[in-house]
Amino acid sequence: MSSTTFQPSTSTAVNPSDSNAQSVRPGDSSNVSRTVHPSQSSDITPDVVGSIQDPGAGDLDHRLVRVPTGKAGEVALALPDERRPTSSRTATGGTEVAKGSPTAPDGLTVTTTQKDREQGERKDFHQKIYKTPKEATAGLLQAAQNKADLPILKLILLSFLSGIFAAFGGTFAIIVGKGVPTWPIGIQHLLFGFCFHVGLVFIVLFGGELFTGNCMIMLLGLMGKAITWRKFVVSIVVSFVFNFLGCCFAGAFLVYYAEVFNDEPYLSAVQDIAFVKCTLPIQVLFLRSISANWLVNLAIFMAAQAESIEGKMVACMIPIMTFASIGFEHSVANMFFVPLGLMYGAQSTFWVFLYRNLILVTIGNFIGGGIGVGASLWYVYIYNTKVAPLKRVPDDKFKTV
Repeated sequence: MSSTTFQPSTSTAVNPSDSNAQSVRPGDSSNVSRTVHPSQSSDITPDVVGSIQDPGAGDLDHRLVRVPTGKAGEVALALPDERRPTSSRTATGGTEVAKGSPTAPDGLTVTTTQKDREQGERKDFHQKIYKTPKEATAGLLQAAQNKADLPILKLILLSFLSGIFAAFGGTFAIIVGKGVPTWPIGIQHLLFGFCFHVGLVFIVLFGGELFTGNCMIMLLGLMGKAITWRKFVVSIVVSFVFNFLGCCFAGAFLVYYAEVFNDEPYLSAVQDIAFVKCTLPIQVLFLRSISANWLVNLAIFMAAQAESIEGKMVACMIPIMTFASIGFEHSVANMFFVPLGLMYGAQSTFWVFLYRNLILVTIGNFIGGGIGVGASLWYVYIYNTKVAPLKRVPDDKFKTV
């Protein structure tokens, strides 16, 4: 039972076409129980009678409307149509509302009963400023289905473009972070990390296919029985291969042949980045790669929770800035940085990069993103719950506006 204060309105909007509608006098109060019903019929035109203030919602007021319940002496107060949740769930003590039922007499006091919420559920009257973790997880199940249903040519193109977008972020990070060699090293790393996140922003907002993000989304979909093993493998393999090709294409044609880093301090910087990544101890590479994709997939999950463009951008920025500033190892980033450094003359070879860096980092990325984030979300929000993936809406069902 939750405590609710009912504040009568000084004026009431009444629908003239509703023969059962009646005005409400300010200050009316006394003795009827109010039932909360989130899914009352939108066909009933109710009276606006006041607002509620819920202690759990801060200072936010919510308009209430009054609708008949069909019982003499009882009336239900609910959110108006534009604020009413679409859930078909009925709160504890809820009464079904029938169209055309007689309205209860005036002179009412209002008490509320509210169903205990399950973990991850929002209160019925909360504005949808962002998705709860449970809602975002259900959305990722839907995303896994949509990714699995992509035609192969679209999957290839989105993966290739995502590699290019990641390269744009890496180029921006080098230009800014490595362009001030006399500054304190911590400031250089911070600038590098801050600029690098734009690559993920481009990918998320464009709807690209990033291998390291698919480690979480597709494994979550597989464990949640939203996709098959075959579609899981196809998505993972295709996104990895064409992310790699996109990064190499951008490094060669959009950076190297464009002579972006021909001058110092950038020439030495890109050579040093590639050399260090190919010479780090194996255990260091592996452990750093777990942390890197853990943070990248936290960014993707937080972006899925955000309802606005600016919210998604901030959600991408904080975890990516963290991993890039620290210097963790991300396979798709390395697909750009190392081949680019080799083009500029770094002291290593492509084959050393493959077996000494990329294979280990890819495995670590899958563990960090797929198991650290994806499997954790499955266990907390899907396992033994009623969450189920939505059915994909065919393209011809969308209405053009």
